Amino acid sequence: MTKKNDIFIVTLYSFLIILIIFARYNGNSHSEYVNVWSYLYGDFKLDMYENMSLWTKTSIFYPVLKFINVNLQNDIQGLFFHYLISLFAAYYLLKILKTFLNINDYYILIFLLLIFSSFDNVLIHNARSGWVYQHTLVPSHLALCFSFYYLWQLLNKNKLNLFFSSLIFLLINIKVAWFMIFCGIIFIYFENKKIQDLYWLIPCFIFAIYSFLIFSEQTLDKQMKLTLFKEVIRRDSDEVALHLQSNFKLFITALSFFFYFYFLKFLENNNLKEFSKYVLYCSILLFVVGGLFTKYGEYIYPDPRLAILSPVRSMYVYQFFFAVLFCNYIKKNLKIIKCCMYI
Repeated sequence: MTKKNDIFIVTLYSFLIILIIFARYNGNSHSEYVNVWSYLYGDFKLDMYENMSLWTKTSIFYPVLKFINVNLQNDIQGLFFHYLISLFAAYYLLKILKTFLNINDYYILIFLLLIFSSFDNVLIHNARSGWVYQHTLVPSHLALCFSFYYLWQLLNKNKLNLFFSSLIFLLINIKVAWFMIFCGIIFIYFENKKIQDLYWLIPCFIFAIYSFLIFSEQTLDKQMKLTLFKEVIRRDSDEVALHLQSNFKLFITALSFFFYFYFLKFLENNNLKEFSKYVLYCSILLFVVGGLFTKYGEYIYPDPRLAILSPVRSMYVYQFFFAVLFCNYIKKNLKIIKCCMYI
């Protein structure tokens, strides 16, 4: 290809990326968070829901942005924030693909970036694995973008960085963070099977103890916990409960485990291969145990906090890695990505 054509293709793909990020911006519109910014800046002080909401107490997202005087209710600031963290996620996704899949062709990298931009609901409905998040300006928006940076640190086994970034990840949004951190624990521990290799979890343990003491369930009797558990399942439906997913989604997810295992053998990078293997094992465990808990938990241990952690949303890690392994399989065997790029 000529240099002129190269410039045209790069410009075209850059424009598409900018357009995709813009198209998925929907402002501060999530029903559970729509009044948070107004509340933080002085309104709704007598509103019972906003006063009792845990979002401003369990995530650093709102306090930090308020401290630096950023109000995402303002769409100019909101759109800039959306672009900033989306491109941050894209940068680390590119680093992961280039380093661990050994992809050096710029066109293939950009093509994969476009594919991964909106890689949501493919296997499990409500599992969002794309680097451009649709529900913008909420803690999970930042957490999912941050997850690509965190994954980069995990794959490189950068324990010193993990000492700080694991806590930051949890403080942004525990629902998004917990499963990837769990996979990381398994990955790093089984390298040498030495508990001291997990020293980077110390801040996480401190945070867990603090959260347990502050948000203790001792004030809730058994009946209240049962009622709240049922309400979580009723309100969030298939966002938290696997048994409420369609039979088709459950079938293709279960079937995908076998394909995932097959795709593993085509990975060359040892770190990525080992981590992907543990993601598979942990995801099967999550799929089975998480599915049983949200269906039968009300009869066994109806803790609404565990239901809120959402096995459905946590499957975003598996869905992402399935896509990575599938792309690597195509790269190794079919050679069709390049063809698509030049058509």
